[in-house]
Amino acid sequence: IQSSFLIDAIARKHDLGATQEDVDKKLNEYVAQSGVDIARVKEFYSKPEQLSRLTYSITEEKVINLLMSTVKVKEVDASALKDKE
Repeated sequence: IQSSFLIDAIARKHDLGATQEDVDKKLNEYVAQSGVDIARVKEFYSKPEQLSRLTYSITEEKVINLLMSTVKVKEVDASALKDKE
């Protein structure tokens, strides 16, 4: 639950919420991957709880992409790490 608050805050700050275009693109990806008819996919995602999960997933993906494009990872030797108890 805490991570969802963080995702939501970052998404709001950077205007990364799922758009209708994002949803349509994702539905078309599902059709291409599964071979299921687009009408059936749209019917499934017409339910509020399913659409909510989809839009959150899209938003989460956008936030992760933003973080991965801006983060700087520094490799350190394992011996330099301290166990914090």
